[in-house]
Amino acid sequence: MIFVDDVGITASKVPDQKMEELYTEIDELFKSASLPLNEKKKKIISHEKGMEILGSRLDRRGLSIGAKTRGKRDVIKNSLKQPLSPEEKRLQKLRYRSIMIYKYRVENIIKSK
Repeated sequence: MIFVDDVGITASKVPDQKMEELYTEIDELFKSASLPLNEKKKKIISHEKGMEILGSRLDRRGLSIGAKTRGKRDVIKNSLKQPLSPEEKRLQKLRYRSIMIYKYRVENIIKSK
């Protein structure tokens, strides 16, 4: 039995067209081994547009929090503007604070080394 969980290729200064060609070659190689690739999960992302890896956004300037975390942060921030019970408000403030600490650590991880 052969199991392949995830295939990731990172290349700098490679045009999207070249990555498409590489994908086609990899697809043929896997199909020859009876391992079809899932077209829905195919992602070719250019560095100019930025990319997300393991929930962190990677761009030319460094790391930042990913879209899912930014979304959670925004939902919590907006909920704090609504009338809440004191207990719920306290919990939301704690959640917001923890996300902001995470954001600070992600964005400053390279600077600290």
